[in-house]
Amino acid sequence: MVIDADENLRKWMSYIMGYGKEEFVQGEVEAIRKADSEVYFAASVLWQIMASWVNDLREY
Repeated sequence: MVIDADENLRKWMSYIMGYGKEEFVQGEVEAIRKADSEVYFAASVLWQIMASWVNDLREY
């Protein structure tokens, strides 16, 4: 079960980084990028979505 716990932690880290980019110092973001490129990639995709017009879409 360690693998599931690690994968779950990585997903939460991506989410936290993605929504809280302004709360991280650039050095922290760089350290995460070097330590786990997949977490960094997932967070960066979320940053792009949050900064784009897609973020304001609503269903009617």
